[in-house]
Amino acid sequence: MENNKLNSNHKKAVYDWWNSNNTKKWHKEKYDNENIEYPHVIDRLNKAIKFIEEIKPNKDCKILEFGFGGGHSSLKILELGYSYTGIEISKHMISEAQSKCSKYLKNGKAKFIHGSLDEKNLELNNETYDVVLICGALQYTENVDFAISQIFNLLKKNGIFVICQANMFAIHEFFGFRKSIKSLIRLITKEEFFYSYSNSFRSLLLETKLKSYFEKYKDSNFMNSKFMIKYEDQWKYKINKRLFSNKTLSKHIKNGGFNILIKTGSPYLLFHNNKILNYIFIFFNSILEMLVNKFKLKFLINIADNIILVSRKNV
Repeated sequence: MENNKLNSNHKKAVYDWWNSNNTKKWHKEKYDNENIEYPHVIDRLNKAIKFIEEIKPNKDCKILEFGFGGGHSSLKILELGYSYTGIEISKHMISEAQSKCSKYLKNGKAKFIHGSLDEKNLELNNETYDVVLICGALQYTENVDFAISQIFNLLKKNGIFVICQANMFAIHEFFGFRKSIKSLIRLITKEEFFYSYSNSFRSLLLETKLKSYFEKYKDSNFMNSKFMIKYEDQWKYKINKRLFSNKTLSKHIKNGGFNILIKTGSPYLLFHNNKILNYIFIFFNSILEMLVNKFKLKFLINIADNIILVSRKNV
């Protein structure tokens, strides 16, 4: 992908972010079982691959993944015997994945391509892939409908689309005063994007749809006081990161020409640095997981950390 293709501020910001040193934590650190986000990345990945195995057990299947990060998903899929093609916007992620999967590159089972969901990938042929997988990358696309239409075209007849996407109304987003206020504002105003990880009161007013009411005060002494900017997290990359709920993600998938076969997710609290609280969280999480999987309380998917949808191309 050449820079002259990055025809918007958002696309350029996404490209710059994922090609910066800041994102090298996705090589290994994010998958460390001591990392606070370990359940977030591992749970969805394991579930997604399990669904692929169950629906497409034939090892001659061709798997295409958008946004493979440091190659953890790539390696898991290749170890199962599938042929794998990965599309990734980050050049250092591609290098990391190639290193992890070097033997599969040599035997022709793996292929890694520099590209994006926002661009038509000329190295890919339509109606070629049995499965397309996305784990946590769709929120960076500028045009969701274009991205999903591209996936539809690339899949064979009866092809499977598996998507795992962070939920804007995850239960752990309501734990903590500022986070819960932010979630409630998003719910009430039907917010579609977020622009930083800041939890300051200033960001609550200027980085949501409330901005239309409060932007005129952004340079005031009060708006920039210690009280208002506490927990401010300045992010130089001007990314409009898309927010998804169970309802909005399902709507995009259906409108894109897919029939949803499986809808699931795991509601849980993230790891905590306090060991005692962490044990309590793990116990609480196991109960929530049982309520979803064993007792089929599907409404809990609305507060799951990740929404996981498995759908079939509608032809």
